[in-house]
Amino acid sequence: MIRFEFSKPAVFKLTFLLAVIFASFLFLKQGGHSGISFQHADKVGHFVIFFSLALLLDLAFQFSVKQSLIILSAYGVLIEFMQSFLPYREASLGDVIADVFGVAVYLLLARKYFQTLLNKLLNEQ
Repeated sequence: MIRFEFSKPAVFKLTFLLAVIFASFLFLKQGGHSGISFQHADKVGHFVIFFSLALLLDLAFQFSVKQSLIILSAYGVLIEFMQSFLPYREASLGDVIADVFGVAVYLLLARKYFQTLLNKLLNEQ
């Protein structure tokens, strides 16, 4: 039996990479609707995705708050820039604002909570 062993940092990096690939697919794909329909649902989606990406980036790498904010904000701007060239998508400043807000809320309000929770979970094993 073959057994693979991964270090926790490697798993977090792989998870972050897969999350970026999946998020990029969602942001750039044509058509399809999630079925969730309420005012500004897309902004809530952007917020949740970028909050999650900030959490995964924080777990995977040791970036400062400023570096994390710059990296993920640049990714959000890049996605909107790419959408501006797709005939079935449109770029939105509101989406970028929701992206940056999701990252900022994680980094400034939720980061300490998640770090404490993760340390607790890892130390119980």
